[in-house]
Amino acid sequence: MKTIYLLFLLLFGSILYSDNHFSVKDIDQIFIMKNEDIIFKLKDDIYFKGDIITPKSCTIKKPYKISFNSKDVINDSFLINHQNGFMTCRFKNLRQIS
Repeated sequence: MKTIYLLFLLLFGSILYSDNHFSVKDIDQIFIMKNEDIIFKLKDDIYFKGDIITPKSCTIKKPYKISFNSKDVINDSFLINHQNGFMTCRFKNLRQIS
């Protein structure tokens, strides 16, 4: 019974994990909205939306460079580097909207 339960968790856990995550290489644009939402547009015209936890640190000042903690999968934050230092933009509830 434990083996069946474990296989069930592994199978459906990986499916659920892949629904709300994407690769850093797939990002085309990032939109930070005034209503404290963040939208990621992927290269294949799929959009993901999340809720910003730290709105003051998600303001983008020019010149800037965005870097991610992971080289593979977007988790819950990214860094915005600008001429005065860097800020960490954190978000939650990442979900696909189209």
